[in-house]
Amino acid sequence: MKRFCIIFFLLLVMAYSVQAQDITGKWKCSKELLDRLQLRYDDIKGHILRRHRTSRVSGNVPRNF
Repeated sequence: MKRFCIIFFLLLVMAYSVQAQDITGKWKCSKELLDRLQLRYDDIKGHILRRHRTSRVSGNVPRNF
């Protein structure tokens, strides 16, 4: 019972923080953050542009990041 209460409390805390940060459903990244990381996301083509290389995004992030 103690374990259940702890897990329930942690889920409530996580749900509150996700809702407070407005990232329910997906992580929200600003363009400024991506520019600082030298990454830009092209929504139409689904490519991540890194300097002069282009990587296709298909659900999973490539391991070469």
